[in-house]
Amino acid sequence: MDTRKVQRTGKSTFIVSLPKNWAVKNGISAGSIIYIHQGDNGALTLSTDRSERDLRAHLDIGDKLGYVQATVGYALQRPELRERFKQWLREVVRDEK
Repeated sequence: MDTRKVQRTGKSTFIVSLPKNWAVKNGISAGSIIYIHQGDNGALTLSTDRSERDLRAHLDIGDKLGYVQATVGYALQRPELRERFKQWLREVVRDEK
């Protein structure tokens, strides 16, 4: 996981930089437009097109619970992880009873 420091510019704007390797790999350069969608759990989805189907990055913007919610949401959205993660989650919840 990569970390970034939030910077403030002006009175109402915060800035978070993107990792250069990731940006270059995905065709993002100075002046590129990125669409930002805020999910119900507070996670941000970045996309280079309005459909959000090709390029995605989820950023945790909350506390520890927000991080866990974003991680669980990610695992449930990934077809290759979904069923195994759901099974693991059921086992964890069952063991807590």
